[in-house]
Amino acid sequence: MNNCIFCKIIDRQTPASFVYEDRWTLAFMNQRQANKGHVLVVPKKHIATIFDLPQTYLYPLISNVAKISKAVQNQCRSEGINIWQSNGAVAGQEIFHVHFHILPRYAD
Repeated sequence: MNNCIFCKIIDRQTPASFVYEDRWTLAFMNQRQANKGHVLVVPKKHIATIFDLPQTYLYPLISNVAKISKAVQNQCRSEGINIWQSNGAVAGQEIFHVHFHILPRYAD
């Protein structure tokens, strides 16, 4: 996808701070940090919404979200983690490439 910022990051056309990469997924720091440690996890193939996600991507993507969430929580010493994923403009999806937000949370 020529105009997809996540595809540009995957193709190394746009810089990012990478956290994790394997055959199926890429994780990188969100440039708009809601909290310190805010990470995005995306499939390496352009897929607009979770409804379009092939089964072959489902397990590796969710498995990596769980693995990266644990690492973020440990690294940031957060008391909790929010994981969210939006589909469609009315749900708040701004970039139409499936992505999961991992957001460390603190009591204060």
